[in-house]
Amino acid sequence: MKNALLIIGIAFLVVCGVAAGLYYEITTFASTPADRAAPEPVVINVSPGQTLNQTADLLLREKIIKNASKFVLIARFKGYDKRLRAGEYLLSAAMTPLQLLEIMVKGTVKLYKLTIPEGYNLYQIADLVEASNMGTRENFIREATDAVRVHNSGLEGKTFEGYLFPDTYFFPKEVSIDLIVHVYQQMRLYAIQKLCQRKHRVVHIVVYSRMNVETGFCLYHGKESR
Repeated sequence: MKNALLIIGIAFLVVCGVAAGLYYEITTFASTPADRAAPEPVVINVSPGQTLNQTADLLLREKIIKNASKFVLIARFKGYDKRLRAGEYLLSAAMTPLQLLEIMVKGTVKLYKLTIPEGYNLYQIADLVEASNMGTRENFIREATDAVRVHNSGLEGKTFEGYLFPDTYFFPKEVSIDLIVHVYQQMRLYAIQKLCQRKHRVVHIVVYSRMNVETGFCLYHGKESR
């Protein structure tokens, strides 16, 4: 009986020791970059439907991490295994595995700059979108001239001409043309709203087609005023 208890006790201690060692090894791996002196980040593309194991193998091939199995264990332990988002990321071996996971869970993808100069019409903007590889000219024009979409946005006219705000924007590579048009249109409304707020006339905003931000109208106490 005593021998049996002794064996059980030793086995328990061995199991605890192995578990403690494994925990230490995994937590150390999670907080240690593969290469602190790594050069510039590299572009890593996580495709829609890509599994955690496939992502770990990709990072291992690119020498971003040193051990794919440990990376998977950390992700599952943190509850990140089903939360990684698809997208194009700038990742580096100088980042810890935990930092890499947090970036992909948050969806902090690489962004591309698109600058719309003042005075550009929607056809010129369509050319810029296509030149930036964010979509085709044809798709942009189709979305920007969708009369139903314009009407559902509460705007006058049959196109978004005059509503696409000139500015510098940052979009992910796989952005939809629909989202680009939406962001441009919302930025113009936001700019007019800020203009009205500076005049202390914030009640409602009326936007007319083909007009500049500076000529926006603000309704103050039910009365239209410039």
